[in-house]
Amino acid sequence: MTYEDIQHSTRIALFTHINPDGDALGSTLALMAWLDSLGKDVRLFIPSIYAESLAFMVESKYQEKITVWDKENEETIGADIQSRDLLIGLDFNTLDRIGAFREHFCASSARKLLIDHH
Repeated sequence: MTYEDIQHSTRIALFTHINPDGDALGSTLALMAWLDSLGKDVRLFIPSIYAESLAFMVESKYQEKITVWDKENEETIGADIQSRDLLIGLDFNTLDRIGAFREHFCASSARKLLIDHH
């Protein structure tokens, strides 16, 4: 994966892990802001509710581009993931950490990148 791959992608999905902590949300939102500044259609998928103390991070100008897992909207969420041409996972090292999004992540034919600092 190179910077050129990011440049040629137009619809990008970001994923963080179940029960995201501050560095998971912070790093993902920072990447989201950078991709947005490049004019990318970027969406963040969070597989579970986050701690109330971190709500201030999510309640940002990107709030409308963030999806928290919702079983009732699985079909719509899955279609959105499938429409993306690049999937990026941040702050985890195994796909089990993205919970119910795993099935849609794996089924996608998009290019995939996993970034973990652990």
